Amino acid sequence: MDRVLTRIETVIMCSAFVGAFAIGTMQVILRYVFNTGYIWTEFALVTLTIIAALTGGSRAITEGLHIRISVFADSLPRKLRAAVDFLALSITLIYCILIGYYGYLYVEFLRRTGAVSIQSGVPLWVVYGIVPFMMVLFVLRYIQRLVQLLRHGEVPGLDQHR
Repeated sequence: MDRVLTRIETVIMCSAFVGAFAIGTMQVILRYVFNTGYIWTEFALVTLTIIAALTGGSRAITEGLHIRISVFADSLPRKLRAAVDFLALSITLIYCILIGYYGYLYVEFLRRTGAVSIQSGVPLWVVYGIVPFMMVLFVLRYIQRLVQLLRHGEVPGLDQHR
């Protein structure tokens, strides 16, 4: 499962980055060489950058590079630190589930109302659908981390960055 998720993340991140780079380059050339441009490019560039960043966040969870405040946990004995890690991972997992769920509800609202982007004409539910989709990746990654913690008493990646 880890390899499949990693491949999915890699494809999404690389595609979004290459797409954003291509659109950004095209827009600069059109604007400064031909004195023209497309209205939708800024919208597309921001959307692709957000996709790449959120996918990078999922990868950061895998590598133990996500943002953590570990000053307190670092001073604890190993077993107690594992309990604190479990609590922190569990709370973060619940948070991601809630963001994904409420993000999904908002996407459904946008779909029902038929809201579209003024800049691009793209239905907004398509763009905002990025959040619940990415939260699924985050949830799967946090579940993996919790399973690793329960099996090994520590999470690879978390302890090496302390």
